[in-house]
Amino acid sequence: MVSWIAVLGHLAALRLAWSLLWFLRGLLLSCGCCGSTDPKKLGEWAVVTGATDGIGKAVATQLAKRGVSVVLVSRTQSRLDDTAAEIKAACPSVATLTVQLDFSSAGAEDYARLGAALSGKDIGVLYNNVGISYNYAQFLEQLDAERVDAIIEMNMRAMVKMTQLVLPGMLEQKRGAIVNIGSAAGSVPDPLYSVYSGSKAFVEYFSASISASPNLSPGALLSHPSPSLPVLLSLLAFFPAVSSQPFRPLRNG
Repeated sequence: MVSWIAVLGHLAALRLAWSLLWFLRGLLLSCGCCGSTDPKKLGEWAVVTGATDGIGKAVATQLAKRGVSVVLVSRTQSRLDDTAAEIKAACPSVATLTVQLDFSSAGAEDYARLGAALSGKDIGVLYNNVGISYNYAQFLEQLDAERVDAIIEMNMRAMVKMTQLVLPGMLEQKRGAIVNIGSAAGSVPDPLYSVYSGSKAFVEYFSASISASPNLSPGALLSHPSPSLPVLLSLLAFFPAVSSQPFRPLRNG
C-alpha cells in the first residue's frame, strides 16, 4: 500500500528540484548568457515598494542607474526623502517620487491616494518588495494578532492591490514587468512559520494565476523568486529577476 506521506514527500522533492532548475536559469541569465530585458524599454517609471532599505532600495537604485525614474513607496517619509536624495545624487537625470504608505495598516483611502499619485505615469516595472516575517520561529498559537495581521497585509494584500493599480496601464501599453518576491518557505510547509509560509505560497499561486490570464502574453513578467535571487538581482544589477513562470508579454483583450 502506497504511503501518502511518501507521495507527498516525492511531490515536495520534485517541486524543490523545479525551483533549483529556475535558480540555475537565473544564474545563466544574470551572466548574460541568455540575454536580458532593458527596463527602460518597458516604461518611463518603475514602482518599488519597501524601497528605503535592503533589496528594495538596491533595486530602485539599479533601475535608476539604467535610466528609469522611480516611485519609492514605504512607511517612513524621512527615509523616503533620504533614499530619493541618494538616488538623485547618483542619477541626476532620472526623476523620483516618494509616497508614504504603511502597508501593514493601509486602507482603501491609502490605496486610492497611491493610485492618484501613480495616475498618468508610464509605469513599466512594478517590484512588489514590501513584506514581513517573524522575529523568531513560533507556532501559530504563540503569534500575536498584530504580527499575523501585518503578514497578511504586507505579504499578500499589498501585492494584490499594487498589481491592481498598475496592471491596467501595462495592458493598455502592451508592455511591462511585475516582480513578486517569494520564498522557498512557500513550497515547504513550516509549522514554526505557518503564516509566513502560507503567505509565500499565496505569492506563488497568485503569480501563476495572473500569468495564466488570457490577457497576458510575452511582455509582463510575474515571478516569485527565492530570497537568494533578488539578492543576486541587486548585486549583479540584473533585471528582470528570474521567474518561475515563462516570460509573457502583455496583450490587450
